Amino acid sequence: MKKFPNFLKSMITVFAVLVSGIALSQFTRQDAINLVMNNIVGTDTVSVYAAYDSHTQQQVVILFDDRVVSCPYSDNWVFFINDDPIALWHHPCRFVFVSGENGDYTIINESLYPTDLYTSYEIISSVPDNDQLIFPDFINGGMPQDEANDHLFAILVGQCGGTGNLWQWYDISMI
Repeated sequence: MKKFPNFLKSMITVFAVLVSGIALSQFTRQDAINLVMNNIVGTDTVSVYAAYDSHTQQQVVILFDDRVVSCPYSDNWVFFINDDPIALWHHPCRFVFVSGENGDYTIINESLYPTDLYTSYEIISSVPDNDQLIFPDFINGGMPQDEANDHLFAILVGQCGGTGNLWQWYDISMI
């Protein structure tokens, strides 16, 4: 009879350890990715980036124009969602902060990307880029013409670095 109370105490201890382990479990990066992709992004045609490392509440995300976005939780998985991947900047985008403790999340709407996007974030979903250029049809209608004026000038500014913006070079070349 004496062995039964010890067995009962052992079972209660094991049960308590299991319950506390489940209650204190962390929300992993993969759990956060699944949450963002399934519950927030869904079937939207957007590009999604996930920070490689979690952020504390004392850390901030620095935007391209040096503004900052604060992390709301003590432990954050940070996601950047580009809502219009083929547009130039100052367009809608979102930051999603997922709590590393319990999976709660906060969405902050912004218009610029983080300065460390290409070094501290992994792209987990992107919009396909077919690299196909579509040129205007000037053959049938001819080029639009104005009267020549030696006093009108234009400055064309473009960017041709990297692999994701060759279309800017082609656009400037067409002009």
